[in-house]
Parts: sequence; structure tokens; C-alpha cells
Amino acid sequence: MEMDMRSESAEELAKLDAAFQAAVAAAVKEENDFWEARARSPIARLTNSRTPMTVKLESVGRRPTGRVTNDAPILQAVRRADAALGIPSKFEASSTDSNIPISLGIPAVTLRTGGDGTGNHALDEQFDSKGSHVGTQRAFLALLEIAGVAP
Repeated sequence: MEMDMRSESAEELAKLDAAFQAAVAAAVKEENDFWEARARSPIARLTNSRTPMTVKLESVGRRPTGRVTNDAPILQAVRRADAALGIPSKFEASSTDSNIPISLGIPAVTLRTGGDGTGNHALDEQFDSKGSHVGTQRAFLALLEIAGVAP
């Protein structure tokens, strides 16, 4: 089984991880207690040789956490690019390559490329490039704004 836990807050992520580990430990204990009680019956003792359930929790990756403030210059630049293109600004937390600089205190943003996709990272993933030029224009305008050479 694989469990993927994410949060913008390292403290909340640690709480979530601790709660998950406690739930797994409780489930293993409950399962083993059930089978141990059942094995105490006279007939079961003759026929049942069950090995108790165990679990091994293993971390396969850690994503750094952090948050860009709503008034950060990088977000202001993207908002101005959006306004110039007539598109709504929408910012949300996500797991992207921006996590590393954000975790180091460097404001960063990952912008969509435009177009429309479904089934991300699945065998049936699809992408419709209609309107994808807007994503490129958005990124370019934001970059010009950040560089201080906006039109």
C-alpha cells in the first residue's frame, strides 16, 4: 500500500503522519488480537498455526513544504500578466518543482502551459492544445514583469 500525504505546513504534515502511523498500528493490533482470541478455541489450537501480522512503514519520498505570501512580487507579476491577457488569476498549492525554492524561502510559482488536459499521469492521459499559446504568453509577460522590462 502506498500513502501520499501533502501539506503546505511541515507541522501539519508531521501530525498527519503520526495519526496515520497510529491508525496502522491500531489496525494491526486489532487484527492480531482477533486471530489470537479465535486460536484459543480447542479445535483451532489443533489446526491453526497462524503467524501474527506485521507491518513495515517506509518513507519513499519527502516533498519540502512552504508557502508564497499572497503579496509576493512574483504573484503580483503573474496577476498583472493575467489582467493583460484577460484571464482570471487562480493560485493553489500543488506539488511541483517550485517546492524546492519555496522551502528555501525563495518565492516561486509554477504556471500552467495553457490548453486542457485530463487523466494526468495515467495511461489515458489526454491534452487538447487549443488555447495553449495563452500559457506561453502569460509566462513571458510575467517574466518580463519580474525582470523589470514589462511593456
